[in-house]
Amino acid sequence: MTITLWHPSLKIGGLCHFLLPDCSKPEAADARYAKVAMALMIEAIVQRSGNCKEYQAKVFGGADMFDLCWGDMAVGARNVACARQLLEHYGIAIVAEDVGGDCYRQLIFNSDDGSVWLRKGVRYTMPDTDSNLFAPGSLL
Repeated sequence: MTITLWHPSLKIGGLCHFLLPDCSKPEAADARYAKVAMALMIEAIVQRSGNCKEYQAKVFGGADMFDLCWGDMAVGARNVACARQLLEHYGIAIVAEDVGGDCYRQLIFNSDDGSVWLRKGVRYTMPDTDSNLFAPGSLL
């Protein structure tokens, strides 16, 4: 899950990327988890420019690429919900998003103007165990 933040007047921005919405062991939480990743970015913003509410957010990701569930909600959907909740908590408006689905995303964030170049991939499927994909002489 990626969140970009951009300040339209100051023309500065940044992004954070997290893998999971939360950690079952708070003492082990690091920037792989949403709350920690977002807190680190907000801390940097406040030190650099003050009010995080003046930034604009763009949200990307939350695909269910591996059919992993966490409770009764897929990890991708939980990541999307968590990103939205965190941005609401910090009072940051979401101006664009591309979330959900079942494929990965690649993006380039331009911190000069806040634009994001986005390319979507295709869903990865595991090969049949009976296939000859890994037979001797296969090109990997």
